[in-house]
Amino acid sequence: MQAKNHNNPDDQRMGKARTVMEQIEEYRRQGANILKPSVRLEEYSEFHQPVVDIVRLDPDPNAGDVYPNGAKQGTFFLHYQAYLKLANCAQIAWDPYKSGQIPGDDPDIVTYQAVGGIRQPDGTLSSPMVSTYSKNMHVIEDDLKEQYEAKARKNRRLKTSEDRQDYINYCVKRDMRMERRHAVTKAESGAKARVIKSILNTKSHYTRQELQQPFVMVRVVFRPDYNDPLVKQTMLLAAANAAAGVFGMPAPNGLPAPPIGQPGATVPIPHPDTQPDTLTETPLADPGPEPPYPDTDTNRPQEAPASFEQMDRGQKIRHLEELARHKGYNLVHLQYPLEDFNDTNLTGFYEKLMAMEDQTDDIPF
Repeated sequence: MQAKNHNNPDDQRMGKARTVMEQIEEYRRQGANILKPSVRLEEYSEFHQPVVDIVRLDPDPNAGDVYPNGAKQGTFFLHYQAYLKLANCAQIAWDPYKSGQIPGDDPDIVTYQAVGGIRQPDGTLSSPMVSTYSKNMHVIEDDLKEQYEAKARKNRRLKTSEDRQDYINYCVKRDMRMERRHAVTKAESGAKARVIKSILNTKSHYTRQELQQPFVMVRVVFRPDYNDPLVKQTMLLAAANAAAGVFGMPAPNGLPAPPIGQPGATVPIPHPDTQPDTLTETPLADPGPEPPYPDTDTNRPQEAPASFEQMDRGQKIRHLEELARHKGYNLVHLQYPLEDFNDTNLTGFYEKLMAMEDQTDDIPF
């Protein structure tokens, strides 16, 4: 009999699937609410792993997760808030191009279409479900009139028919204003709740005892083997790139910034509104002899005119950006962007850059 290879990725996935199904069966025996699995547990890569997640809803109607079922005492419907909790756990995503309000000829009929599905490990939606929900202001207004007419007949403080009619008109107008204000939002929540119910196969209503049990579902998460040297190197590189995207690249070799007056130092630039005669000049270090550049060296920055002041403002800024790149100076160290510098500040920064040595292309990162 051939021994089973436990290093085979397919065998490992099957083992994980059996472990998950055992957990599901244990939850089922305890009376939990088992929702439809998010994917077929055999179909995922070795970098993904199935996990069992639970969501607990509050059976108290005042908490906002459920509301009473008037047609069947002792049972409760799920609020849209509860459906969102289940959808987030199941990784249900919405198609932004196919979901939205459907235009119509009657402004008093608001229709919303929702298209959503469970996000698969490869990023696609599995078998997207489509559902629509409409809010008809004409029907809602007729229902409100009937409700307030019945209340008016029972209200003894309304003595005459005019009083009752004024009461009905006021209440209907007040409620219809709220209905129109939130028509699109309610249509959207209704359409999305229908999609969530179809995907997760939830019941139409639940008893209090059922709501006290957790809702259990399976989803697949990205969980590679972090002991693998290649995976570890990739994750560290991704983390470094993410940090660099937020905070910028560090100084070469991690060295501290040089003191002011030395090449590569951060130049404190005063606010552009500061008067030129109040500026304090920072002494610059001796730049030393100019390094020889062959006439054919195309990487050397273009020399400025005999006087930097001969350039217009746009040329100065572009020249400073190019010069800073060749000098290896990161413009994020400036207190203000170059566009906010006055002419005096631009000239001072130009002189500072010219005093710095050019950087080679072999910059360590």
